[in-house]
Amino acid sequence: MRRLWGGISRLFVCGANNSTGQHLQRLYLNSILTGQAICAHQQSLAKSLLGAQFARGGSFGGLSRTSGGMNFGGDPAYQAALEAAARSSVLAASIGLPTMSPIAPTLDALLQPPNSTRPLSTNAVAPPRSSGQRNKNSAPRSGTEAGEGAGSPIGTPTETAASPAAKHTPQARGPGAGPTGRGGVTANGPGREHSSAGGRQVGGERQPSASTRGAGRGSESGSEVRAAAEAAMSQLRLDRTGEQEVVASASEKGAKKRVNGTKKDNQWYGVYPEHMLQQDLSTGLKSGKIFRGKIRINPGNVNESYVTVPGLPHDLLVRGEINRNRAVEGDEVAVKVQPPFAWFIRNKVAQQQNQQNQQQQVPADPQTRRGPEECPWQDCTSPDQVKQVLCELLAAKPELRATAKVTGILAPSAKRDQLVGLLRLVGRLPDPSLPSWDPATEASMPRPLSAVVEDALAGDAAGEPGDEGRAHLHLIPVDPRLPICRVRASQVYNMSAALLAGLLRGEPAAGRTLVSGLVRYWNPNSLHPVATLRASLGQAGEIESETAAILEAEAIRSGEFEADVLACLPPLPWRISEQDLEGRKDFRSHRVFSIDPPTAKDLDDALSIEPLPGGDGWRVGVHIADVSHFIEPFSALDVEAGRRATSTYMVQRVIPMLPPLLCEQLCSLNPGEDRLTFSVVWDMGKDGSIRSTWFGRSVIRSCAKLSYPLVQRMIEGDFRAQDTGVWLHGDGVTWDQVEADSLALWSLAKQLRAARFNGGALRLDNTRLFFSLDNDGNPVAAAPYVQKEANQLVEEFMVLANISVAQFVSGVFPDRAMLRRHPPPNESKMGELRDAAQAAGVQLDVSSASSLQASLAALRASEPPEVEGQSAVERLSSAARHRRMVDLVIMLATRPMQLAKYFSTGDCEDALELWRHYALAVDHYTHFTSPIRRYPDVVVHRQLAAALDVTEKGLSPLAAAEKHRLLDPSLTSRVADHCNERRLAARDAQDASLRLYLCVLLARQPCVALGTVNGLGGDLFFSAYLTEFGTEVTVRVKEMGAQLTAEWNQGAKVLTLARELEAEAGAGAMPIGRKRQGQAAGRGRGRGQGQGQGPNSAAGGSGDGGNPSLAEWVDSLPPVRNLHGLQPARLPLHLRQFDDVPLIMTAVLAAGEPPRLTARVYLPEAEQALAARARESEVAAKAQGPGEEAAAAAEGSNVGLAVRQSMVPWDSMLVD
Repeated sequence: MRRLWGGISRLFVCGANNSTGQHLQRLYLNSILTGQAICAHQQSLAKSLLGAQFARGGSFGGLSRTSGGMNFGGDPAYQAALEAAARSSVLAASIGLPTMSPIAPTLDALLQPPNSTRPLSTNAVAPPRSSGQRNKNSAPRSGTEAGEGAGSPIGTPTETAASPAAKHTPQARGPGAGPTGRGGVTANGPGREHSSAGGRQVGGERQPSASTRGAGRGSESGSEVRAAAEAAMSQLRLDRTGEQEVVASASEKGAKKRVNGTKKDNQWYGVYPEHMLQQDLSTGLKSGKIFRGKIRINPGNVNESYVTVPGLPHDLLVRGEINRNRAVEGDEVAVKVQPPFAWFIRNKVAQQQNQQNQQQQVPADPQTRRGPEECPWQDCTSPDQVKQVLCELLAAKPELRATAKVTGILAPSAKRDQLVGLLRLVGRLPDPSLPSWDPATEASMPRPLSAVVEDALAGDAAGEPGDEGRAHLHLIPVDPRLPICRVRASQVYNMSAALLAGLLRGEPAAGRTLVSGLVRYWNPNSLHPVATLRASLGQAGEIESETAAILEAEAIRSGEFEADVLACLPPLPWRISEQDLEGRKDFRSHRVFSIDPPTAKDLDDALSIEPLPGGDGWRVGVHIADVSHFIEPFSALDVEAGRRATSTYMVQRVIPMLPPLLCEQLCSLNPGEDRLTFSVVWDMGKDGSIRSTWFGRSVIRSCAKLSYPLVQRMIEGDFRAQDTGVWLHGDGVTWDQVEADSLALWSLAKQLRAARFNGGALRLDNTRLFFSLDNDGNPVAAAPYVQKEANQLVEEFMVLANISVAQFVSGVFPDRAMLRRHPPPNESKMGELRDAAQAAGVQLDVSSASSLQASLAALRASEPPEVEGQSAVERLSSAARHRRMVDLVIMLATRPMQLAKYFSTGDCEDALELWRHYALAVDHYTHFTSPIRRYPDVVVHRQLAAALDVTEKGLSPLAAAEKHRLLDPSLTSRVADHCNERRLAARDAQDASLRLYLCVLLARQPCVALGTVNGLGGDLFFSAYLTEFGTEVTVRVKEMGAQLTAEWNQGAKVLTLARELEAEAGAGAMPIGRKRQGQAAGRGRGRGQGQGQGPNSAAGGSGDGGNPSLAEWVDSLPPVRNLHGLQPARLPLHLRQFDDVPLIMTAVLAAGEPPRLTARVYLPEAEQALAARARESEVAAKAQGPGEEAAAAAEGSNVGLAVRQSMVPWDSMLVD
């Protein structure tokens, strides 16, 4: 056997022109790229060819070379495998975790003819077997070739999960015949269920017969596999014939009862529509009848989803579960625009007029309606023609919003693999009378409890979860955009038997246990998809558990570095060798120093400056840690760094991209130590003009680690050397020299910055928070981060270095340089920004980045008009109000902006205008200056080294690329896409961490803060932006806790809040939209299981009762701080855009839900309640001794002393 596989190995390497060899290349390369080895023999073959790190989990970058340097880049089979890997998002895959892949998991896909068409589905991979069977009966997975259409065929799953108690064959279940739902299923479609006592499974799924399970085992011979496959498929096709008949019957019966995905009488009728065939999708995409785009689900209303189509003035609206058709947040979907008569009417007045026209039988516009199913664009033959017709229709009918429905899933979202939530028992009531069980003290489960557990597991073995009388579980995601998933009891049992027992007993701890999982498949006849569990993350409500959930939800690789990664590090003690110094310029005798945050450990950049000979200019150097020297291309360390792609900064800790030995020691430019660097050196005039640029590898020895506050004192003239606490290194280096160098750098940076903004650059800085934490890691204070001149000094030279490197590298490698571009903002949204600002009396020119920057600069420099007789305090208040308005305008200006992205120049080599960076107003930009925390910088370092060999040593670009083992153009593009995805995930994780800590802080320390109105929702709600916290909050009128009426003036865009008696006394002409809000007695969003923490239970409307009065709500909170001495709002209150309103801010922390801010208007009754509470506290304090008073105050506030700052390095991330 060993000789046989050895011969196949040689055939694989040498048989590029042989059809059998090409087939093996497709099979093995696709297996390796997707991290799904077919069998142990292929695994060993993969290791011998491409290195163990690729066969183990799939490489993200070095896919075009073997361990010996062989390049398959020109082989068609290799390219086909790469394309298949790209569609499966292999670059973002995690080690050991299944991915949503277009690999067909069933034998049907293996036997499918090459040119046949199959319907697209979301059924990515088959559910795994139990741990005892997974290795024995794993079905082979076959890849699809590139270029077969718009999407990739995805097979039908074979469910083989068996319970540990009893492994039985799942029984087939007819689709479309699911039982009716009870307990937690709403009448408006598949809602989010939190409590389903007494309910049953809603919807059922048919599982393929057991005859398909054993076929295709890797240990069998090819003829046996083929024979088993043919027999299995014969039976499977017979089963499918019966299934189609049942589906057709159910669809025919349910079509009459189903209207846009709604359910009547709490029943789920029929099935989701089948996705279109791949051939039909391809034809539709070419003709413009179908568009593609990523779907975004509204977290506040999951029945609304959006798809952006370039060229259309607005996003397409996808309404309802049926129209979304099993698409998940982030999926790339194919959508079909619905006829105009089905479009959504955004304006209530227009909607009423439309209803009147229908009642009066007014004939519709022939251009918008030809017939019940006809579309004005049906005769168009290209996407541009269809878009033109749609734009004309939307321009003629501005009150309409074009709607669409999903017809196929082109690329599954990574969100499918990132479920985090709580488990809920469905189909049976928990039984608290069952005996408890602690696995730590009891080896076996008590009999009454074990019997119930066995019965739950038997539900898995007997058939589909949700059968009559059988218990099953739902995974309720924390992210409301993700679907509720069905989970087998055996999945929970295999992960934690105690957790399953706790759920069956109804233990609160089990109900608060956060778990992670992934969507396995979603059949058309099932209301919910089926999920597989991965791990238990801890108790909801604890900061560390919530942080783990955030990292899991964003697929952040936060574990320890594996042994093979650490084996790539140099042994200690490490010293720079003579070989390391060859070809490097020595800067160790120069004054080089770093400027970083005071707590920084990974120092990856340093600066130097010296006068040019003759004194008519400066020589400035930027020195960046040479991280690529320590990372061998395609090594295990390189693969791991590429998978992480970026360091992730949470509030309390950092998840590094590189092992600490590199990022904190060997690569960190610590003072007094020799370090290897990449340098960019400019000869500049005194005005900052560049005369020449030098690039090269170098070695430095930093003389000092300066901090931003220290350099800021130098700039402000408040520097005293004796107060620094910083050591200087190097012979003859003095503080006077370091201070003079810093001021010279600042002089040049000011001129560079002025020239950059005069050239059209744009800067939008939103409020960024940093937190102070106590010994337990809880937040005790928060404050906005303020950027000062010292930050701008470093920023200007880092930007200049990135621009210089981008120009140089792209000139040598125009086919593969990794650059960074920033597309211009959405024009229609910029127009909305201009109109909103103009309505509030603010003039903004949004025609270009430079004009917007000039408008914002003028707005910052302007002062509020003086009012005669205004006191000094009033003038200060007016200036503060003006600053808040400026901050809000800047925040609103960021909304139309698109994200900057990495890209390979080879993707748009002939369209140089696409390279441009909108905000920086430059044609070439990249990331070069932070290789310790960003993987694209490592790629750029390698490209720079290769480019220097071309310009200095005369190598050809191809020879230099091979010498430095650069990524080929295709892989460069793929790595850029992966880095974009990981960068966005890291940013979302950081934002979630900041939001978590802010909510914890405000839940413990509610406060009165001033908000600036930035949105009005008619007479229902308004939103306000709080500059103090850099966030916004929605205030709903019905939840204000006072007897109020809300009057909305559509023409003036004014919301008037008044007390009911006042409104009735002065009632005259009724403005449009007048509505009595009163004290709400309805139900709020609640928290599902009634879980929460004390005072927060009433914060946003309880799920168990009415809305408490404002005074009662204030009394239920911890002590409310009013640090700014704000006065309560007086009624009637007239709210317009940019008006200020005092708010009481707190947060709701509920198990299984994202933490959310909540607020109510600070009214006089709230002020009275706070005053009464303060008097009670004073009386109680007088009755206690001094020691008891201090202890009571500490216990009441539940706040410790600040001992450390948050870890988010805003200083280093300002130009990211």
